[in-house]
Formats: sequence, C-alpha cells, structure tokens
Amino acid sequence: MPELRAFPSSFLLKNICSITSRGFELKSNPDVSQVDQAVRQWFKKFNVYDEARRLEFLTLGRFDLFAALSFPEADAKHLETCLAFFFWAFSTDDLSDEGELMTRPDDVQAGHNISMKMLENPDGPAPKYPYAAMLHDLLQRIKATATPGTYARFIRAFEAWSQSKLPSVSEFILMKEPRLAPPWLRVPMVEYSLDIKIPDYVGNRCILQMIDDRVSELHRAEVLPTSFGAEVDAELAKYHKALEYFSPLTSLKRIFRG
Repeated sequence: MPELRAFPSSFLLKNICSITSRGFELKSNPDVSQVDQAVRQWFKKFNVYDEARRLEFLTLGRFDLFAALSFPEADAKHLETCLAFFFWAFSTDDLSDEGELMTRPDDVQAGHNISMKMLENPDGPAPKYPYAAMLHDLLQRIKATATPGTYARFIRAFEAWSQSKLPSVSEFILMKEPRLAPPWLRVPMVEYSLDIKIPDYVGNRCILQMIDDRVSELHRAEVLPTSFGAEVDAELAKYHKALEYFSPLTSLKRIFRG
C-alpha cells in the first residue's frame, strides 16, 4: 500500500469573499464593536464554558465578524440579538459536534427536551439549563419587535431541528450540498434583523423557500415567483437582499471553523 502523507500544518485559500462578491455584495455593519462587548457579557452570565474555553470559542469563532457581514443593515439592537443568536446556536450545536456530550446523544436530547418544554410557556420563568435559558432570552428579544409570523417561524424551525433524526452519510451529503444553512439558522433571523414584515399567507407558503433555493444556487432571482402586491413584494425584496448578504458567510462558516 502507498505510504500516507501527513496533513500539512497549514494551507492557504484564495480570497473566497472576493469570488462570492461577484454575485453577492459584501458589506459590514459599523455597530459590531460596541455590540460584541455587550453580547460577550450576556454569554458569560450563562456559564456555558469556563473562562479558557469561552475565550477559545469566541476567538476561533469570530462571531462578531460573522454577524457584521451577515447582517450589515441591522440596527445595533437587532444586531445584538443576531450575534447572541450565533453564540447560542453554535454553542448548542457544539454539544454534539465536539463537546463533552458528543458521545452521549441521550443527554443532548434531554437538553433539547428542556428547551422544547420551555416553548410551551415562553413567557414564563427562564429555565436553569443554560442553553434553554439563552433560547428563552432570545425569544423575548425577537418577540419584542418581530411580526408574530416571524416569531412563530423561528419557533417552528427550532422545533423541527430539535426533533430531526440523524441521517445516513449519503443523506447527509445530499442535505449539505445544496443548502446554505438549516432553516433555523437562516430564515427567521434574516427576517428579524430588519423587522421585515412578511404576512403569514406568504411566509407560511413556499415563497421564502423558493427565494432561498435560488440564492443557494447563486442565481440572481430578481423576479419573484409571483406578486402579492407592491407592499408585500417590497418586503420580499428586502428579505432577498438581506439573504444575499447572509448567504456567502454562512457557507464559509459551515466549511471552516474560524
């Protein structure tokens, strides 16, 4: 058998953002520095990690840059929630990917069950389980300014993710290939970031999914699949533009850790 060569200690990539910018505008949110400090303190109070692990998580993740480029037109209040969402989402996802529970799926599910139970009364007291407590806080923030439809879509997306089953390797490859990110990471937060007012009769149909699919395929879908009137079409156009900002960064974040 041929001798296997060791992996290189490092490798260089082309400037991927310069490539994606041909189809997706690149823009950064100027409020990210002040927001980042506030959200770091927010994350710290939940005691998810010890000091060293928390510093590693935040340094390697570069979630401040991720949020600044993903939500460039959000105001400071909404950007703060979006960045807090990233802290919660990626720390929750790491439980099974690389955390202490990665070999204990039953314990991971037990934690999700606590969050699911909290959804029965999201306006009640915050749970003691830190990941559910972060979710509780996020729900209050989103509900304060988002439309009821956006809020409901966020909850439904989280429920679907929490109850999803582990796919086979072949199924997993097909799932990862065409999608930018799972719906719980994409649709509701893009809507929330600009308080886009998409009525339920549009948001609960396949229209948002169709726009997501076109952007996922790197196509410029300037013409919407159908028209819902000038006011709603304008909101859908805002959603489409916001998704274009968000999409390239999500793809990179999923492929590379930092």
